[in-house]
Amino acid sequence: MAVFTPLSGILNSILRENANKENTQGISNSGSPSPSFSDFSESESEDYILEGENENKYFENNKKYTAKPMMTWYWNGNRWAEAEDISISRKFYKKEFTIISWNIWFGLRNREGRMEALCKVVREYDPDFIAFQEVTPDLLKMILSERWLRQYFLTDFDGRTLDTYGNVIFSKVKFHEISVTPLESRMGRKAILSNFLVKGANPFIFGTFHLESHLEDGLIRARQLQTFRDLTQSCPNIVLVGDTNFTSDHEAVTLGPRFRDSWRELYQVTPSEEKKNPGLTFDTSINEMAREERDDLKQLRLDRCFYSGETIEPLEMKILGQEPYFKNEWISDHYGIMVKLRLKD
Repeated sequence: MAVFTPLSGILNSILRENANKENTQGISNSGSPSPSFSDFSESESEDYILEGENENKYFENNKKYTAKPMMTWYWNGNRWAEAEDISISRKFYKKEFTIISWNIWFGLRNREGRMEALCKVVREYDPDFIAFQEVTPDLLKMILSERWLRQYFLTDFDGRTLDTYGNVIFSKVKFHEISVTPLESRMGRKAILSNFLVKGANPFIFGTFHLESHLEDGLIRARQLQTFRDLTQSCPNIVLVGDTNFTSDHEAVTLGPRFRDSWRELYQVTPSEEKKNPGLTFDTSINEMAREERDDLKQLRLDRCFYSGETIEPLEMKILGQEPYFKNEWISDHYGIMVKLRLKD
């Protein structure tokens, strides 16, 4: 299990005070006790962040874009509460970490069953960071009924930031900074970027996107990627994940040579490897839910992970949810991606 820097006595006392309240309800879906932050924290040590240490913030100071700070939430032992109320800081100090990204599909088809299956798959990997796209308030409520997710900080717990649908980030580390920036879009797309303090290294930036959807929207997608590039140009360690809606690999060029594509770097180094490992995350030839969206044949690698190649390297990547979880039912019209990466130095 991941190990992180310590919590303050304040938060631990809150958890203890609410332990009796949760005693009869604090059983996870698997029957084990509901997790708390102390499950992945150390006792107090030199790893504790002193006030004022490494407090660089990147997004709100960008004069070109209107980046607004987002509220973040944590489970205080009784309910979801504002994380700003916790008077501590924590530092991420794993060199290797796991991310899951998934467009979970806002369709009405068997939502309860799909979200239960989604959470079962995600939990198996115990990711440090999770990014979901196409989240509706109702889907978010279903996801957060899973008690094991209470070990995460998150960007929304009741749908207030989602409009009709949107993106949500989960993190086992408290966000140092998190912002939302409107993108040029006919569909209300936004850039969500988070900033984490890292022990012995520069801050780590994690962001998620859901780029414009239609075939003819290539120019809009390019301008959306340019926004991500501009917002992160002064950040050394960056990972961006989500649904690109790319119709061609060439669309990634806008991000610039600094960014690399995890699947391509791991499994598509040569043309023969590319043919053997297409990395499809949207496949109407197999996935019936994908066929509901498009009646023509589409086999695309829409969901991707980009990272700053000079400072981060990918270790492993998997496509998730390629098989139906029940009869002809899939978790989503998209498959998810799991990526393991490492901070170099």
